[in-house]
Formats: sequence, C-alpha cells, structure tokens
Amino acid sequence: MKKKLFKESGSFKQRFLKMLNKEGFYVGIFLSITLIATMVVYFTNSNFNNNLARDDENVVIESPETQDVSRVIEEEPEEPKEPEETTEEKETTNETEPTEPEQTEQKTTTPQTSDPLKDIVNPVSSDEVVMAFSMGGAPVYSVTLNEFRSDHSGVDLKADIGQDVKAAIDGKVIKIYNDNKLGQTIVIQHTDKVETRYSNLEEKVSVTLNESVKAGQVIGKVGKTATFESEEDPHLHFEIWKDGKCLDPSEYLK
Repeated sequence: MKKKLFKESGSFKQRFLKMLNKEGFYVGIFLSITLIATMVVYFTNSNFNNNLARDDENVVIESPETQDVSRVIEEEPEEPKEPEETTEEKETTNETEPTEPEQTEQKTTTPQTSDPLKDIVNPVSSDEVVMAFSMGGAPVYSVTLNEFRSDHSGVDLKADIGQDVKAAIDGKVIKIYNDNKLGQTIVIQHTDKVETRYSNLEEKVSVTLNESVKAGQVIGKVGKTATFESEEDPHLHFEIWKDGKCLDPSEYLK
C-alpha cells in the first residue's frame, strides 16, 4: 500500500515539473508583457502629470482688482477717429480742382472789316454837283445866302423834286429828323465809324427808325425842305462821315 502511494506521489511531481517546464515558457512571456504594459502606463501617467503641472504654472490668476481695472479699460469709450480718405476720394479731390468758368460766346454784330466806301452806290441817278464840298477847303458860293462859304459839309447832287433817293451802302437807319438848315434828313449807320446823311427830302420818308436797309434801297424822295439852300436848283444834299469827320463825297461817288 505505501509503495503504491509513493509511486503515485512521485508521478504527480513528475507531471507537475513537466507541466512547469512546458507551461513556464508561456507564463514567462505573459509576465514580461504584463511588466512592459505596467511600465508604459506608469511613464504615461507621469508625463501627463508633469504637463498638467506646467500648464498650472502658466495660468495667470487675476485678482478682483486686476479684473476691475480691465473692465474700466475695456469700458472706456474710444475717441472717434477721423475718417481716412480712401484712394478714390483723394483722386477725386485732386481731380476736382477749381477751374476757370468757361467764357460763353456772345453773338455780336461784327463790324465790316472792309471799307464800305469802296462799294458806294450813287443815292440819285445824277452825279452832277450843284454845290461842292468846302469843309476845310476852298469856299464855295451860296446863291441862297449870296456869299462864299467854307462850311458846306457835303455835296448837292442835282435831282428833280420827287425823284427817288437810295441808300448808298448797307446799313441801319439811326436818325430821322428835320434839320432847321438842311430840312428833312435821314442818317444811316454802316459801321461803328461810317455814316451817310441824306437831306432836303420830302417830309414823308420810306423807312422807319432802326430799320436795316440795303445799298440801292429807296429811303425817300427829293424835296424842297432845306431853308439854307432853297434858292439852289432842286438837289439832294449828301454827306459822308467817318470817325466823326465829314469827307468829300465826290471822291467816292462813281
């Protein structure tokens, strides 16, 4: 009986040792893995705690006084800033510089540049002179006054009473009046400097004041209204004025 138990116990040891030898390898591997995992967890936790400690050091804890000061600073109103000019506004400012007002063209009557006396038309059909021009020159005899005079400011052109009198040059009628010496008179302005005068006309004339007339247009008829020349043959007293001075019409009549 004892021998049988001894044998059984000996076989148990052998089996246990055999099992240890067989399973020991796997157990060793398991323990190694467990040890490595434990070390990894340990070092990971250690690094995490260190990082937390550093973050805690960087955190600034504001005191209530500091917070109040911050609020005051934040609550202070900002001073209004002047609006900055944009590039477009600057360019517009530069472009809108004051300019001189444009001068509007005024339509005015341009005086004739050529001498109107070059194209003069005889105011009556005859060019025969009854009494010549004598202003500043040789005196002429006046039948009516029975004397020689040097103040005859025009020429007396022979014409029948009632004969048409024509404008010598294009122009504008500026005067119609009865002269106490030369009778019914019409004055026509041709330029700023040239005028013609027609006297000893009938009382009734063919034009009106400010009327524009053409050379050769009938303006009236020969009459007998000049008291200072009443004893002369029927005629038209004709004058030419330029720059305020009377000229000798015979120098321009054709």
